[in-house]
Amino acid sequence: MISAMSDDRDPNGYIEAEEIPPVRVMQGDDRPKKNVKKGKKLRLKLNVLRLVSVFLLLMLVFVGICLINSHKRNAELESRLKELTQENGRLVSAGDLEAGTEAARREGLAEGRIELKAELMEKLSVPGATSADVLRELYDDYVYYISDNTYHFVKINESLPNNGIKASELVTDENGFKDHIKDGVKDSLRVVDVSQFQKKDIDWEAVKAAGVDGCMIRVGFRGYGSGALVEDDCFETNMKAAQAAGLKLGVYFFTQAVDTAEAVEEAEYVLERIKGYKIDLAVALDVEVPDATARANDLTPAERTDLAEAFLKRISEAGYTPMIYVNTYGMFGMLDVERVYSYPIWFAFYNDYIYYPYEVKMWQYTEGAAVDGIKGGVDMNVWFQ
Repeated sequence: MISAMSDDRDPNGYIEAEEIPPVRVMQGDDRPKKNVKKGKKLRLKLNVLRLVSVFLLLMLVFVGICLINSHKRNAELESRLKELTQENGRLVSAGDLEAGTEAARREGLAEGRIELKAELMEKLSVPGATSADVLRELYDDYVYYISDNTYHFVKINESLPNNGIKASELVTDENGFKDHIKDGVKDSLRVVDVSQFQKKDIDWEAVKAAGVDGCMIRVGFRGYGSGALVEDDCFETNMKAAQAAGLKLGVYFFTQAVDTAEAVEEAEYVLERIKGYKIDLAVALDVEVPDATARANDLTPAERTDLAEAFLKRISEAGYTPMIYVNTYGMFGMLDVERVYSYPIWFAFYNDYIYYPYEVKMWQYTEGAAVDGIKGGVDMNVWFQ
């Protein structure tokens, strides 16, 4: 049975072909711009891929060379280790190295002890040498003092001015007086210090004739028990007679102040009593421990330094040269040396040299000097000009 056909079919059953336009081949600028850009990007990507591939290849070659060299180096080290093993019989392990180091250290210590003993024996065999002298020489970058039966060593502060005084410059004359002579020139004064312990019968004219240039006379003291201010029994007598004999004058006061008010009180006490006298040298504060039960013994170095500065400041304000009298323990055990070193220092050390590394104005080198006009031994000093 033949089905019905639509109107667009020809009667023979074929679809009529549409007219096909002729094909046009595009050339040059006739091609679409979008396709041209895509081609350029594709070529760029291909070039980048080529470069990356070359770079990776080069890296692989480099790594391979490094591995080959490392292998060769390891082989050389293994060969060298075998040689060392054959030469020395065995290799040194970490434990062996530590043991060898410890043995060497002990051997070095043993040798050091032997050398130290020999050096100590040599130094102590010198006539007149003491163990204290030897310690000072061995520990020349420290200052040591003894307190409570204990040795204390204080590192020398290299930033503070050094006194620069050489032992060879301290010359003793035929009468036992010391002078500082540098480059053949004497640049010091001979100064005696006295108190009521030398009594009132000092012949100051004879003292002057003996070659003494000046004197430090005690004004007084504060009682280390009562705390009372006391004038030295011989103060006025000594000041008048020494001044009349033509000696240069200086004074000192023994402190036992326990607070700033007392320190200033001591300074005012001194200033009141030296009125009318020409003070050529200095006004000194004597810092010492007079007794195991003294009232100022419990002060710390910082507290004692505060009080010393209060006294010295008041003396300086009055127009006089302030000074501190100390020994080794006084300076390094009782005070803060970094705070007081800048004041003129009167240092007590009984020897042929000065055991004080910093600048010093006066050195008390003996308590037993024989001086014409004074009965018995007396303190003698070198005043450095």
